[in-house]
Amino acid sequence: MTLREQILASPETLSDLAAAAEQRFREAEHLLCAGRFVGAIYLFGLASEMWLKLACFRWRGANPATRVVGLLGPARTWMAQNARTIKPESYHSLLFWAEYLIRLRLLQKNPIEALRLGQLRHHVINRLYNDWRIDMRYHPLAISEHQAWRVYNDVLWIRLTWPELWR
Repeated sequence: MTLREQILASPETLSDLAAAAEQRFREAEHLLCAGRFVGAIYLFGLASEMWLKLACFRWRGANPATRVVGLLGPARTWMAQNARTIKPESYHSLLFWAEYLIRLRLLQKNPIEALRLGQLRHHVINRLYNDWRIDMRYHPLAISEHQAWRVYNDVLWIRLTWPELWR
């Protein structure tokens, strides 16, 4: 069976998303250590996107066996009604997913604790959102080692913290 056939035969679940995020993170670490900074940042961004989605979907009550595809449309609709200026960027925007979680929790009168919210804004909204975009795959880029390690540290924060963001 081809890779395409394997993917199409098994729509991803939240459990798959969590495993893929960890896999992309590990692959990005290898690229970072090999000095392949553009590829590292690209994969770190994908992992971050998946962990933010996981936090959002788990907060909404989805379980590890829930299929991802059924959760995307409702998130887009909710954000279109509650945060019109934040675009989903084909469901890849880190800002979209961070704000979705922040606003959902506020609306449900269970906001993210102040310190954790400040860290989320710092690592994701103020930094990663500006350092990564899905479209970077189409551009030749020059990324410094310093910038790559800063992205790594921001992504490491998400990796270690995403389970706390939905509990």
